Amino acid sequence: MKVFEFKKNETLILKGIAILFVLLDHLEYYLLSGGGGVALFLLLSGYGINQSCENKGMDFFWRKRIINVWLPYVLIGIFDVVVFRVEGVRSVLCTLIGLDFDLIADKTMWYISFILSWYILYYIMAMCSKLARNPKVRRGVLIIGLFAVAPVFYWLYNKGVWHFSSRMNCCVWFFPLGVLMSCLKDIKVNEKLAKLLWFAVLMASSAFILRNYTSGASTARAFAISAQPIAALRLVNLNGKVSSLLSWLGKYSYPIYLVEGIFWQTRNGLFWRLEMQAFIDIAFVAVVLLNAVVFWEAYQKTISRYLLDKIP
Repeated sequence: MKVFEFKKNETLILKGIAILFVLLDHLEYYLLSGGGGVALFLLLSGYGINQSCENKGMDFFWRKRIINVWLPYVLIGIFDVVVFRVEGVRSVLCTLIGLDFDLIADKTMWYISFILSWYILYYIMAMCSKLARNPKVRRGVLIIGLFAVAPVFYWLYNKGVWHFSSRMNCCVWFFPLGVLMSCLKDIKVNEKLAKLLWFAVLMASSAFILRNYTSGASTARAFAISAQPIAALRLVNLNGKVSSLLSWLGKYSYPIYLVEGIFWQTRNGLFWRLEMQAFIDIAFVAVVLLNAVVFWEAYQKTISRYLLDKIP
């Protein structure tokens, strides 16, 4: 059994669980689960990018990131600027290009500047690692380089570059951890031993969360929450409607993240602590999902398709 390998369907399921964690945190049904969801997204992003670059090379690295990640954010950013009435040329530009460190508009969009920073760092480290001829040495240089620069994010956070409410400091290790898991994906162990190890991870993470449920955000908490769905998938083969629903959520997880912040701030501003709050929250989730699906399908069938056809 390959301990660290993620199959395509598993990746979609985990993305679906990750966006559920984010929504549950923002709706305050599972306190601080959003940090675990973000950690899981970062881990899967590091894993997926490294797999793609190893299989297909670096030729289309920026085209994929720009078309699939940055440009959709820009389109939502235009909406943010209008809805939240962002004023000043600097504030508008920072919001639109993904450098809204002060969270001027959407309070959830700190992740964009964070993941874009990791894309740049990964590209630099990957290009530097190409100087080594041995594939194992290249992987080693890449992994060591990414882990070495991760503490810089702590320093930037403490210097106030990222807004304190983002709690970005809890998630700095997960992107390089995903890259590491990608490099170790071919490691095999006895299936019974692997399941025993993942069962231990599940129990230990559950015990940690229960014991520290009321504590503040931390790297350990984000790790424990993100580790649970991974361990569960290693122990249980999901299928049927549950698997289909989580895969569907995973498919639209990024557009859900892009649009949910707008409605979340509206919900908190206008509909907070009203009677029938549960029904309001169900309506909130329904509206978020509807807008995310419509936006993503329209984007994929128009702008994305056109750019992929035109840009070599």
